[in-house]
Amino acid sequence: MKRALLLIGMLLAFDVEAEGFDTGNDLLRYCSKHVTNPFYNGLCSGYTIAIADVMVIDSVAGFRACFPATVTRGRLLEVSMKYLGAHPEQLHYTAVCLVAAALSEAFPCKK
Repeated sequence: MKRALLLIGMLLAFDVEAEGFDTGNDLLRYCSKHVTNPFYNGLCSGYTIAIADVMVIDSVAGFRACFPATVTRGRLLEVSMKYLGAHPEQLHYTAVCLVAAALSEAFPCKK
């Protein structure tokens, strides 16, 4: 858990343009650049994976997710980007909440 929290803190520290937390618009911008820029590749996937790491042991912004053992990092990123694309009206919300919502929807916990 310490590692995941440290990763989230490091990712937030790299965003010198934002005055607060990254939004869905910010994350979408990072992820659209990640194909040609290794820095944005790391920022995009690292952000998503760090949130998933935390969700393995606790809820994030009230969202819970239960990941199958076979889930890949690529799948986590794919799910998150699909959610952002499907919900443009939510992109002004924090990226943490949006990624948590995406992962929770795609990987619900059975009650």
